[in-house]
Amino acid sequence: VTALVAAVGYDFFLTDPRFTFSISKPDDVAVTGLLAAIGLLVNEVALWATRNAARSERASVNLETLLTSSELQQSDTSDEEFVAHVLGEITHLLGADDARLVTSPPDTEVTAVLHADGSVTSQGTTLDVERSGLPTDRQLLVPVDDHHDVALAATGTVSRPPAAQRRIAAALARHLASRTS
Repeated sequence: VTALVAAVGYDFFLTDPRFTFSISKPDDVAVTGLLAAIGLLVNEVALWATRNAARSERASVNLETLLTSSELQQSDTSDEEFVAHVLGEITHLLGADDARLVTSPPDTEVTAVLHADGSVTSQGTTLDVERSGLPTDRQLLVPVDDHHDVALAATGTVSRPPAAQRRIAAALARHLASRTS
């Protein structure tokens, strides 16, 4: 929009005949076209830079999350504090409202499962999380070990965490295995 406004403004205010939307000289037509094209190019470069900065920031936050949890895992933090921290991180990464550690076997009819590779399955079908989001009609289980899972309650809000965040959430759940014997 800015590029088009600049080109139209140049045409209207600075080319002959002035204060009209017509251009009498071929050079002015070229300048107006170049002004619009350069404006569009600058806009695309700015959008690209903004997207890359956001990706970089997400990657940095994800790495910091893993490092913090790894440090807590090795520290003398109580098991309860460690579990609460990891559950909070998983909740945040997946955009959930609540998470809890469960020991009961999952009911595959009412759950979806987040796998270590970041994929999510429900009733034998792999879900397209980027497109449809995490399920809002069933709880999401993240396996910890053979006896424990992290259960995230189903929410009414659609969350579309990228695959990297889903893999980190799965890795964090596996960190819980060292403290949940």
